[in-house]
Amino acid sequence: MNKGWCIFIFILALFAIQINAQTPPAVIPFSTIEDTMYIPDLTGTGLYLSQIIIDDTSGNSWQGSNGRNAWLNHTRVYVLQKGGYYPWSAQIQVKADRKLVIRAEDGKYPFPRGENGDYRPVIHASYGTGTAYPGSLIRLTGSGDTCILQNVVVSGIDEVGGSLNNIQGNLLEIASAATNSSFFLDGCIVKTDNGQLMQIGAGGAVHANTIRAINTIFGDMGFLGMSNFGAGRGIDLRNSEIDTLDVRNCTFVNWQDRTLRHYISLYPIHNIIIKHNTFVNGMSYHGMFSFGWVDSTGNGTFEIKDNLFLDNFAMGPDTDRIRQSEFVDGPDLDPLNGLSKACWIVARPNTQTTITPWDIAYNYYGISDSGLAIRNMSAPYLYVPQSVKYPGEPEPILTSDIWRQLKENGKDSALAFIKIDELKLKQVPPLMTKMIRWYYTIKSYGDTLTGEGAGAGREKTGSSGTPATNFRYVNGIWIYDYNRRGWDWYMDSLDCSFYANTNPTSSDGQVVGATYWSYLGPPPSSVDKKDSKPLGYEISQNYPNPFNPTTSFKYSIEKPGFVSIKVYNVLGQEVATLVNEYKKQAGTYNVTWDASGMNSGIYFYKMQSGNFSETRKMVLLK
Repeated sequence: MNKGWCIFIFILALFAIQINAQTPPAVIPFSTIEDTMYIPDLTGTGLYLSQIIIDDTSGNSWQGSNGRNAWLNHTRVYVLQKGGYYPWSAQIQVKADRKLVIRAEDGKYPFPRGENGDYRPVIHASYGTGTAYPGSLIRLTGSGDTCILQNVVVSGIDEVGGSLNNIQGNLLEIASAATNSSFFLDGCIVKTDNGQLMQIGAGGAVHANTIRAINTIFGDMGFLGMSNFGAGRGIDLRNSEIDTLDVRNCTFVNWQDRTLRHYISLYPIHNIIIKHNTFVNGMSYHGMFSFGWVDSTGNGTFEIKDNLFLDNFAMGPDTDRIRQSEFVDGPDLDPLNGLSKACWIVARPNTQTTITPWDIAYNYYGISDSGLAIRNMSAPYLYVPQSVKYPGEPEPILTSDIWRQLKENGKDSALAFIKIDELKLKQVPPLMTKMIRWYYTIKSYGDTLTGEGAGAGREKTGSSGTPATNFRYVNGIWIYDYNRRGWDWYMDSLDCSFYANTNPTSSDGQVVGATYWSYLGPPPSSVDKKDSKPLGYEISQNYPNPFNPTTSFKYSIEKPGFVSIKVYNVLGQEVATLVNEYKKQAGTYNVTWDASGMNSGIYFYKMQSGNFSETRKMVLLK
């Protein structure tokens, strides 16, 4: 055994001594069924999950006299401790027909919450010994490579000691040179990036067998402090050939650009299955689903069914030539300017006679009051409301080619996407209205006029590692950023169970959207007030804003408990305490602040209650 492996095993042995008697040893020998390594919580050890896996799978035999290679049967399984923390400081590369499996130890993992302390282990990007984040967690580089992630959290930032200023670009990746490689995600939470959570074939073409995600949450896609509006995606297929894209029973929350992208590809997707997913809070700068070339060769499956959408196309069908530049795969033109039409779902027209038609049905969508406010913005914003209605669709959801396929193959197009007039989700982050208003605000306007500061003025701006112009960082806060949440909030508090006037009908009798959420009945606004309950924890934007000298806002708490709302100036100094109660009952409340004795300027008000914390900005203009 070489010296390096001796040191590595010695470190693991020392680490095992530090673990209490109830915790399994640092390394469990290979089982007779699968090559398995148990890795306990790495908190405080100075060890990195990436280095352990890289050393273990380097092809060397590390078990001495046993002489068994780390890739016995070409498969290696790493089992992580429930509730443990696992930093990664270098990219894990899988190549040469190997299968990498990372999963939580056995336990109960009802999605998304755990039971009896069975919380998912958290894998997060870390500086390590360097000064920048390490690149994607896992990169498939060879032929026939496979990665399986099960019941783990993957975050592109150290949410305890890290900073958004160094957020990771991609989390999971298939290299352009890889062929017949696949990713499988089951029961995971994958979140926080400045590019895309999963990227296939960056920089060139790749053939991937299957990209499959089930029972998984994708959250917080994109960050203008390190990139631009064209980034912030869930699964980016780039210029790749894909046998099967299978996304079922997943939840997507907070994206800047697109949830699924396959843009101007020279290679097709042969099968697409998007069923029983929930999508909420999408800026959708370049759309929502972008499929490029779709080709079943006559035998494929193309299903988009039983999904639930709320504020998934929040920017609306705006006539904006910069934004419209990446809708070119679609065949339709915007009647206002003759450029590519901004649609939710875009695919390149396919004239082959053997093409399998789309099966699109029982998808439901809603636009919140906040979403409607964005659609109805007026001066001094540059936003131009959509003034042309497209025949047969209240929203520009599908391209004319997809509508044609539905009609010609006997599909009821009226069932493709059905609007719900009153749709409310129990507990989700508020829509990114501040960021959208900032994008449309004329750049020359300042705080004294709009209360929002100089905007982007419809410029994409920013690049990798470079903040978008005027995307301001004040006292540790990116003040135009959207409402992010930590992995613990996604696991403990996110609840996309929904209220609607009627229980929407699905194609298979299950609840619409991800099936781990539920239908809760009519919206609280339409039932007797004594029976209504607040929709989780929320604090609204103050009104009026700017104000002089008083302003008001509402807040809601779901459970009785402590509530604190304080006001801070731009220096971070506390200037007022508006609420400080330890036994506040669940409900919705109104707060008014009289700033008669304060100077004009920007102030921040912050609410804390239980695990909930949110900060908003207001402008006092005397």
